[in-house]
Amino acid sequence: MHRLCARCAYNERVTNDNSPIAKARRSTLPRARRRDKNFPPYLLALMMATLLVGSEALAQTPRILLIGDSWVSQAWSAGSFQAALANKGLSQFGVEGGSTTIGGTTAAQWATQPYLNLITAKVNANPTLDIFHLSMGGNDFLGAPAGADLLALANQIIADQVTVVNHILSLQPNAKITIGTYDYTPSGENNIGQAVLTSLLINAVSSIPNYYVLNQLGLLHNRLGFSGLFAAGTTPEPGNWPYYQPLQGGDPLVGGDPAAYADSIHPTAASYVVLAEHAIDAYYLAWLTGAPLVPGLQPVAALALMASLGALGYFKSRGRFP
Repeated sequence: MHRLCARCAYNERVTNDNSPIAKARRSTLPRARRRDKNFPPYLLALMMATLLVGSEALAQTPRILLIGDSWVSQAWSAGSFQAALANKGLSQFGVEGGSTTIGGTTAAQWATQPYLNLITAKVNANPTLDIFHLSMGGNDFLGAPAGADLLALANQIIADQVTVVNHILSLQPNAKITIGTYDYTPSGENNIGQAVLTSLLINAVSSIPNYYVLNQLGLLHNRLGFSGLFAAGTTPEPGNWPYYQPLQGGDPLVGGDPAAYADSIHPTAASYVVLAEHAIDAYYLAWLTGAPLVPGLQPVAALALMASLGALGYFKSRGRFP
């Protein structure tokens, strides 16, 4: 007790001693403590923000798995689905891809066991995955030999896609699955063929529970417009479940706007965000939040929309009606 009081008395003398020697002594030890008191507020805020971002990433629940070709591999690499979820206020949900998104792959490949095993591995590693976004079939057409029976090829593509779907349902019986169509490419050469394949897909999914077509035909026309031809929002949005009307959105008589594409086939990173937001609006928002799906336009309403656009002079201004 006596030693403690003596130390207190000594500290008081040192603290009150303003001689040059005492000041020099005090400057050696307490300096670090004085820095603590003056810790820059912006550094503290940066540390707190880093902790919050890290905790948010850790709190994300993987719900969506991307599977298929370059239209999902590029979207995955660019973080387009993650950006779209954040834009929609759904950043608490995570997206998986990587080993299940491989550019250049075909539906025929994904229907084989080595590729199905990639899906199995992802689901086993992320058991909360319950929404599966498929993109496959385009490379099957691109790789078809000259003179191939395109209708037979389309039916084979759909059969391969169904093999993938059945595999997913064997892993996750309550899974929700979409097969995405492709949008119009800048050449516009395949607009009609894509519409035919989409019609066949719609017939195929109708017999499989929890399997839906994600119709993207003309979506970029509708959302972004076409430089020099029409503005965003002046062409129809492609229809989705349950009526899929209109089947072809945008202007089916022109190709995709080159400004929305990185090359002759693949959209830009920004366009992939637009496509992902469309998937969220059409299906994933409801599935992620447990809300009921909002039905798309009925055929009569779709025709009324087309008529209203016609009354605005959209089709007349270009001398055609789709």
